[in-house]
Amino acid sequence: MSFFRCKKNSKSSAREFKRAKKAMKVAGKRLRRADRYMKNGKRQQFFEQMLKAQWGYLGDRFSISYAKLDRQKVKEEMQKNNIPEKDIKAVFEIISICEFAREAPSTVHADMRKILDQTLNLINTTEEKLSQS
Repeated sequence: MSFFRCKKNSKSSAREFKRAKKAMKVAGKRLRRADRYMKNGKRQQFFEQMLKAQWGYLGDRFSISYAKLDRQKVKEEMQKNNIPEKDIKAVFEIISICEFAREAPSTVHADMRKILDQTLNLINTTEEKLSQS
């Protein structure tokens, strides 16, 4: 009986490892797509891709199912993995800007290049911090 439980747990952790490993790759594709939208002046699609890149990365990297993916769960996982509080706040600040820009595009004059660069920087910082752990 315990053999089967161990087998199940090892499959689960292998799946989580693969998911975490591909998190950067998937986020990179979405960020490149967002960059193309930015260059073509497609603000709505840009912010949509930015949200997909950020939430997708966070869910994959911290092995959070999409059904359970919310700010509180992500914050808990980031804190558990010793991500600095300033980086956690910056992640949610960018997500908030993107959500607001997506919902009310005419009222937000966010610098898309700055948001893209900050997101890429935060993902890289998170990866560095996690690889040190």
